[in-house]
Amino acid sequence: MILDAQGINLATRCLWSLQEAAPEVEALLFTRVDGLTLTSTLDGGDSTQRLAAVATALFLLGEQAAETMHTGEAMEIQMCITRAGGAMRYVTLKPVGHQAIFTALHTMNGRYPRLKADFDLAALYLRALLAGDTPPPPVNWQSR
Repeated sequence: MILDAQGINLATRCLWSLQEAAPEVEALLFTRVDGLTLTSTLDGGDSTQRLAAVATALFLLGEQAAETMHTGEAMEIQMCITRAGGAMRYVTLKPVGHQAIFTALHTMNGRYPRLKADFDLAALYLRALLAGDTPPPPVNWQSR
């Protein structure tokens, strides 16, 4: 699972185009399962790397919980974060094969079913990049 410069560029464009298409999305990350960031719509500083490591750890914890409870493979983990004042934000974590994780920080509204479909499309696109397949065409997001 090594992305060359073209693969990173395509992954970055995928994340940015999704964030631009969906106003509910605050940030997107694409990380390896060891917690290192491949690309992100965040500034890329130390706080981004810490967020990537925490998101990866949370996904792996959820996966372990699913295995312990014998409920099968974790295909998505979603958390709700309540901020001071009651503002709610959500974090959706999706595996990208066995090698990486797609993380989305977002709000929730009536358009969530389309946003969820977009997260699935993004994960499929990123998986194709990791597999070394011919770069898929740019994704046509449902959120628009």
